[in-house]
Amino acid sequence: LYCRQGSTSSCTSKCQPDDNAHGAIFKIVFKYESRIEYLDMLDIDEYMGALKWSIEGVASFADQRGYGDNSVIRYPINQNVPKGGVMWVVCHGSCAFIKVGFNLCPAPAPTCVRTFTDFQKYHIGQKITGGPHFAMEAYRTNNLNWLGNNAIMAYDTSVITGGDTDLGSPNQKCGGPGIGWAGEPGRPGANCNPLGIIAIANEASSSSGSASYYWNKCEQYCQSGPPTAQCLANCQPDDNAHGGAFKIRFPTPNTKVLSFDMLD
Repeated sequence: LYCRQGSTSSCTSKCQPDDNAHGAIFKIVFKYESRIEYLDMLDIDEYMGALKWSIEGVASFADQRGYGDNSVIRYPINQNVPKGGVMWVVCHGSCAFIKVGFNLCPAPAPTCVRTFTDFQKYHIGQKITGGPHFAMEAYRTNNLNWLGNNAIMAYDTSVITGGDTDLGSPNQKCGGPGIGWAGEPGRPGANCNPLGIIAIANEASSSSGSASYYWNKCEQYCQSGPPTAQCLANCQPDDNAHGGAFKIRFPTPNTKVLSFDMLD
């Protein structure tokens, strides 16, 4: 009523803005393709989750914390948003915007080269570290509980070890050693092309403690050069039946992951 024409005496004397202490949801719509660099905020509580943000179709909500009452904080965002894109900012308590930093013309994406990488450079029993364009490690799990230690190992799908017939390739009905109805020809997951070397989260993952006899033999005989007779006779890779967690790190900026192929 009093403040639409600017800051008049009636406006300043009668209008008393008061932020909602119980939180707020802010919706920001970008009219042009932009790159959001940061958010400057005031009065964000110090607990994790006091503030969340997301960009529709680009980035999921990320829990953030502030410094507490009357503090100023900058949150780096560094995300491109398309024309008409929507950003949501959720405060679980008192908060205020100071500034949204963004560029209307995001830097052009570098020329991308479509490629793929696999594990064929490894042989049975070797510990895998990654491929030409990424680094990789794995952890054994049990009902989603992490058991620790880097457990990633090369498994030769043409040679069944550890009793893992479900890791054989091709499927036996396609002339290979693999056993499992889901890999038979005509199924959505038909396993009829030789897969060679794959990466597994091995059942044992260190050379001491709970490590198995076969893990120790793989470390002893299979880590350098082509597989020897001792390697083939003593190393028995065996995937962890209770699950695994794989961590993949991409050193090249702006890498776009298109897909990954899985077995079993």
